[in-house]
Amino acid sequence: VAMLADDNLFWRMRAQRTLVDRASRQLGPDLEVVAALVGLVKNRTVDAIGLDPGAIHALWTLSGMGLLGDTDITVLDAVRGALKHPSAGVRMNAIKVLPRDAATVAAIDRAKLLDDSSPIVRLAVLEALSECPPLDLAAELVVRALQDSRTLSDPILADAVTSAAAVQAAGVLPALLDREPAKAAGLPPAALFPALLVADAGPPSPQLLALVGRVAEHVAREGDAEAVGRTLVKLAEADAATAAAALEGLSRGWPKGKAAAFDAETEEAIVALVDRLPASSQGQLVTLVQHTGSRALDAHVGKISESLLTDLDQAEAEDANRIEAAERLVALRPADAELVGELLARVGGRSSPQLSAGVVAAIGRSTAPEAAGLILDKLATLTPAVRDAALRAVLANREWAAQLVDRLEAGSVAVTDVPLVERGKLTEHPDRAVRERARKVIAQGAACRAPTARR
Repeated sequence: VAMLADDNLFWRMRAQRTLVDRASRQLGPDLEVVAALVGLVKNRTVDAIGLDPGAIHALWTLSGMGLLGDTDITVLDAVRGALKHPSAGVRMNAIKVLPRDAATVAAIDRAKLLDDSSPIVRLAVLEALSECPPLDLAAELVVRALQDSRTLSDPILADAVTSAAAVQAAGVLPALLDREPAKAAGLPPAALFPALLVADAGPPSPQLLALVGRVAEHVAREGDAEAVGRTLVKLAEADAATAAAALEGLSRGWPKGKAAAFDAETEEAIVALVDRLPASSQGQLVTLVQHTGSRALDAHVGKISESLLTDLDQAEAEDANRIEAAERLVALRPADAELVGELLARVGGRSSPQLSAGVVAAIGRSTAPEAAGLILDKLATLTPAVRDAALRAVLANREWAAQLVDRLEAGSVAVTDVPLVERGKLTEHPDRAVRERARKVIAQGAACRAPTARR
């Protein structure tokens, strides 16, 4: 044990390994060895550069011997006491070896390690919080870390707090969205997180919005309707930018096919929220609500859709305005295959090529699984310019390209109908199976055309 404090790292590591190996072959721990190790951990002397190597090696030896469970309170108390050691290296390693449970989080809080002057200690705290199960106190500590300007000014600490916020998402997200503490202090809502503000401007920074989105996504991934409902209620009072970021994360994270039953308060908040959101963000809310099976927005979405379809059908309006109406419709109902059919019915015919191409491009942003098939079904009736736009829309979606290759292989779409540029995209598709199939069918089409060309 005395060798753990040797001046030479080689001998310290050898002593640590020997003690751990010896303990693994014994039926129980050697009490004298354990007492000596605890003595090293409790030692408070440091060397000329502020380190206590003996205490650090003793911590890892106790961990390697399996003595940091709930069975030995004396050892755990000694290690928790090391959280207040004068050496930052000992404090950091004490955090690393402690179990990831509520008692450790409470010990970290009591030792005030989030306020530690050493960044390596604060980093170890954030790593521990990201490895703990969701706990109220852990979420509170993450929120406090976000309020510390030192955290986000350091890119490594910023990544660590983001990871911790994602794990403790259920407790962190409400704090990011809560306006009441700021209201009480007469401050803008985001002022509780000064490191996440645009300098002197007040509105949420891109960094805060990105964090809100990531944390919201993790909340939704749990499939907890109650937690998502509480979030939606808070979003009804959040600023539009923060609400949009949170909704994007919630709609991205909610498990597909999982239904949710929202209470009356949540459904009222959903209706209030859709009126406050910009058109580009309304679709995120509609997608989330549709994925959960809620009917809260059915009437509301119907009214907005009717208005936008009317704008799209205004023959005297400029094409740009009509295309914008189509884009807003797809943003509002991104997963609606019926809407795709309604929009495609307005492509071609008396519509100008520019309008038709713009509407097809808008359809290309749909997330409805049937959208690619509906576009390809319409292909034969389109003029060359609009057909090219339709093919570009299909190939812009990585998942849709396979359906185009299916049609090429079946012969329902001719290789010659696909422009050379789009053929090049197919043959260089990121999906290996799609790429190889596309090269094969395009090569076969070229071989069939060669004899005709020679004649």
